[in-house]
Amino acid sequence: MRHAAGIIAGSVAIVALAIVIGFVSAKVPSRPLNSFAAAFLKRLESMSHTDVISEISTPWQARQYLLNYLSYASDRDTYGEEDFIAPFRRIHAMRRDDCDGGALAAAALLSDNGYNPLMLCMYSNEHTLERKGGHSVYIYPEGGKWATLGIRPHDCNPPVFDSVEEIVRFYGFQKFAVVNIEEVCPDWIEGASNMSEKLYRPDLAKNIIGARTIFLMD
Repeated sequence: MRHAAGIIAGSVAIVALAIVIGFVSAKVPSRPLNSFAAAFLKRLESMSHTDVISEISTPWQARQYLLNYLSYASDRDTYGEEDFIAPFRRIHAMRRDDCDGGALAAAALLSDNGYNPLMLCMYSNEHTLERKGGHSVYIYPEGGKWATLGIRPHDCNPPVFDSVEEIVRFYGFQKFAVVNIEEVCPDWIEGASNMSEKLYRPDLAKNIIGARTIFLMD
């Protein structure tokens, strides 16, 4: 009974957190609503990937880039392969990617502003090399909490998470690994090769106890 009560309490807490995040996120529009934001995004279109990294200095600016400059597309449609993690140079040129590309882009944009390039890779218990079931976001600490950024609105969450594990539970996955992109792939900004085998390591993932699927992600 105590175990069941704990699971119910945990589920209620996750739902409550989702409501709070939805309320806070609603105050931050995913599309620019003023001339300053529109001019900012227009300026990005004429910039190189290195210029964009220099131009963007805050998570809010990175969010505008991710949700307005980039668009979501599968690796198959963008790169012709089932799984492909491109360097930021290619992501910026293509202007589209999937969840891991969004996480890597966010890390690149903030890499010269004191933020560590941390990608949170989340996996389901059923995740195998043949059957993929996971999701990735960029994570960063702020004010003693954790926040996330990604290529879709539900991946851009304010700093309300007490721990990385809480982020994983919020997304409804059972395993996770936090990867420092720069340490694993030194050419992650300027390179040309597929980095998926280096960054996707479900064999090193930690288990989350009591996780329940709340949301279906890509």
